[in-house]
Amino acid sequence: MSESWSKLRVGDFCNLSAGGTPDTNNPDYWEGGDIPWMSSGEVHDQRIRRTRSHITERGLQDSSAKFFPIGSVLVALAGQGKTRGKVAISEIELTTNQSIAAIIADKGVCEPDFLFYNLDSRYEELRTLSGGSGRAGLNLSILSDVEISLPPLPEQKKIAEILSGVDKQIYALENKISKLISTKTEIFRDLFSCFDELGGNGVCKKESDTKIMPLESVCEAVIDCKNRTPPYTESGHPVVRTPNVRNGKLVRNDLKYTDISSYEIWTARSVPRPMDVLFTREAPLGEVCLVPENFKCCLGQRMMLFRADKSLIDPRYLLFSLMSPFVQDQLLKSKGGTTVGHARVADVRDLLIPIVPKEKQLRIASVFSSIETFLEGVTRKKEKLEIQKSALASDLLSGRKRVSV
Repeated sequence: MSESWSKLRVGDFCNLSAGGTPDTNNPDYWEGGDIPWMSSGEVHDQRIRRTRSHITERGLQDSSAKFFPIGSVLVALAGQGKTRGKVAISEIELTTNQSIAAIIADKGVCEPDFLFYNLDSRYEELRTLSGGSGRAGLNLSILSDVEISLPPLPEQKKIAEILSGVDKQIYALENKISKLISTKTEIFRDLFSCFDELGGNGVCKKESDTKIMPLESVCEAVIDCKNRTPPYTESGHPVVRTPNVRNGKLVRNDLKYTDISSYEIWTARSVPRPMDVLFTREAPLGEVCLVPENFKCCLGQRMMLFRADKSLIDPRYLLFSLMSPFVQDQLLKSKGGTTVGHARVADVRDLLIPIVPKEKQLRIASVFSSIETFLEGVTRKKEKLEIQKSALASDLLSGRKRVSV
């Protein structure tokens, strides 16, 4: 660390305080309220410009909730999943629940944005300090003792500006991704809107050349996995499990493998072929992807395989149909509105698939393939930028890389 940098505890130059929650059973504390109130899950938004909930003036007065100023660094003390230890910064005056610590820096010592980026880069460290277990938690005392290496204020501001500039690029890509996903959903709804009005024979009333058919009737094969996962080996044939299927894509991260003899046993019902559709029957329900070329895999537990009858349906169109709200809504209704449960094989076989003429199927598949390709490119660009930002933050916040001011 440079001689011009100093090492201080957070408590040496910051005030720390937790929020509070008005009685949720008292409507006078919530209904019609205009005071922003933030829950711990909202730290994932990072820059807090609005909150999902609001409280009333009476709710503020009758609870331990309190106003925190713009520039407060907000740390989740507890929360589900990966929430604990996450850091955000307020861009509005707000209140929070008791599971958030507001750290208010002395601006004569520390730039709030610099403190935000410093703590944000130390997520794993904060998790470890809190005990690491699922039920562990941070507290004000632990946060107060965290040491921060502080360069002179002008350098702090410059570092924060550099990292903020990268963040803006990442946010722009996130917005583009969000718009692409919204566009895809709207196109799905427009394309399949005619299926909202069906005759008794399953034919669309608006367009006589379109109809719905059970999944099983448009497939050469609908294969369920064996009732257990094959034994894993260091190498061999890939085992596609539910975590390997997300958003219409095969996720190769954390692929497991099995030996040749197990592969032959697990593919006895059918060997997956390129352009077969893989489907998750549980955890979560309804994710799909296509089997790629030169990928000799077998199915893990809770997986199914659909082989399209190409005389009736294009495999890519089948994939996108299964991703459409028309089919996904069927799955949600069968499970009471949640993807947490599992679907019975018989129910999956009976899923209604919207069938349009083959030429239209190919056009639809082409449109969605183009959107998916573009979306994949933007997502890769965002992920690459996030990796670069992480490395840059590590260098700047440690003083390994100095900035000119």
